[in-house]
Amino acid sequence: MSRIEGIAPQRAGFFLRLFYRMAVKITGKITGTAVLPQPITVAALQPKLLLGSAGMEQALSSCRSVPENLESLASMAAARTVGCAYCIDIGPAVARLRGVSERQILELMDFETSTAFDEVERALIRYSMAMCSTPIKVTDEVFAAVRRHFSPAQIVELTAAIAWENNRARFNHALELDPDGFSEGAYCLLPTQVQSSIHAPGV
Repeated sequence: MSRIEGIAPQRAGFFLRLFYRMAVKITGKITGTAVLPQPITVAALQPKLLLGSAGMEQALSSCRSVPENLESLASMAAARTVGCAYCIDIGPAVARLRGVSERQILELMDFETSTAFDEVERALIRYSMAMCSTPIKVTDEVFAAVRRHFSPAQIVELTAAIAWENNRARFNHALELDPDGFSEGAYCLLPTQVQSSIHAPGV
């Protein structure tokens, strides 16, 4: 059960209700399920933070230098590294619509041995997991592998996307926000051997 109750639509003021309607529309577009995400109702307790978060979401969505499927893989790896149940629930729904295969979703935490991933994807997943580990462990080897496949501008975009997912995951995790059922419990919420794959072998 969530530790903090957000502002329900029936208790929201005029402008917040408009914001909620837009959030439902956007959520439906990116996940295929038009619901009001619980983290938004909780963030609404601090309107300035809610608007700031919306601005960051908009800025990230407007960046187009990195293929959407790769960014989704990085975000899902971040969520599973942190262990955020809400993010792990919504991530696959977004990823499917961005071209991530069902097999990649299911075998994400076995990416080092799974044939569903190529060299670029493995380098990116290692980077995401390293960024979101505690303490952070982005070694020169991990970064060099990413640099071989992405331009500086792409790395900045990817790093921002991963860091933002890490922010979402830790916010939701700390407040124990309940999943909204995007994946209906189809995925394991507890990653196995998370820390074993953050160093790029043979780099």
